[in-house]
Amino acid sequence: ESGKSKRLIEPYFIVFRVRAFYMVGFCRKTNDFRTFRIDRISALIVTDQTFVRKTGITVESYFEGSWGVFTGKKIPVTVLFRGTAARIVLSERHHLGEQVEKLRDGTVRYKVTTRGTEEIQSWILSFGDEAEIIEPKELRENLARLGKHLSKFYSEPKGQLNKSSGRRCEPPTCRGEAISSSILS
Repeated sequence: ESGKSKRLIEPYFIVFRVRAFYMVGFCRKTNDFRTFRIDRISALIVTDQTFVRKTGITVESYFEGSWGVFTGKKIPVTVLFRGTAARIVLSERHHLGEQVEKLRDGTVRYKVTTRGTEEIQSWILSFGDEAEIIEPKELRENLARLGKHLSKFYSEPKGQLNKSSGRRCEPPTCRGEAISSSILS
């Protein structure tokens, strides 16, 4: 869960991933490894405390299977791409573990197992209606909810975004429905 907190961290490595530098370390508060974006660390104190490094933790092993930075549970994802999206997906490698297959009708079946779905969801959304998630069911349902929300949001008259809630408002009352941040991640 994001937010301000004080933590005692056993630092392992600093790495540049996607668009920022991250520090990976063992967090004594959660008793697990965590990834901290360096530009979000507001204060740092070097302590006298020492620790014994756990073996087998490398940049490669820690981020193995990750789409970018997230390191959640491994989830198989299958997407069908058509049109320009199919050509883009065929033109370059997007993930080390991907399987890309051009089908007879010109569509492309893209399979990958990634750690979590938040980051790949954003990538898939960037292709608009030229990408269709086949699996997992939860990701497909998540995008269906987001689509319903966006349809409602953009079919209403223009208003103002309420800065505190992120919801479109027509003064004096807000309309629309809140959606969870995991949908927007």
